[in-house]
Amino acid sequence: MQITTTLAILFVDDHDTAIDWYTRLFGRTFDRRPMDPDAEWDLGDGRGVQVYLDPARAGGHDVVLGVPDLDSTLSELRSRGIDAEKFTVPSGQFELAMLTDPAGNKVILSRSSADTMPATERYTSHRTIAASPSDVFAFLADPDKHRHTEPTDWVRGAVDSDRITGPGQSFAVNMYLDEAGGEYVMHNVVTAFE
Repeated sequence: MQITTTLAILFVDDHDTAIDWYTRLFGRTFDRRPMDPDAEWDLGDGRGVQVYLDPARAGGHDVVLGVPDLDSTLSELRSRGIDAEKFTVPSGQFELAMLTDPAGNKVILSRSSADTMPATERYTSHRTIAASPSDVFAFLADPDKHRHTEPTDWVRGAVDSDRITGPGQSFAVNMYLDEAGGEYVMHNVVTAFE
């Protein structure tokens, strides 16, 4: 399967308020309204965000948006009335800022520290695992075991324990980080499986 587009859908309970907030977030109005209860912003290269009016499912969803410069992005957002503080994850690999839309959805702005960190300052670790490649692959294909791959207690466990079987499959992992407001859920989509 070849993926050509990705669209994150965030359910909201007040469409006009959501459109105003996301217009300030993206610095422009939506690009299209394919149906009456939704509005979509095209983020380029086949990526997009859609807000969809569905009060029963509003809030509690997450989307991660990568940005090249988190400081300038946050400064720009402050000028539009959206405020957030940046923090670095315990591993030092990412800087994040957590935003919450009016419906309670989380918009996580992310910048990889590797994007600007000189090679001499990067932390790498190598480990030899006394297991066959198929055993390692089987371990990683179990979302509930992902908590054992993180050196901190940030990754808590899978929302469900269905094994990963191929690309396009999604799975969710319970997470916890004080700087991110405590408990949250990270949704993942498998893009390669070989």
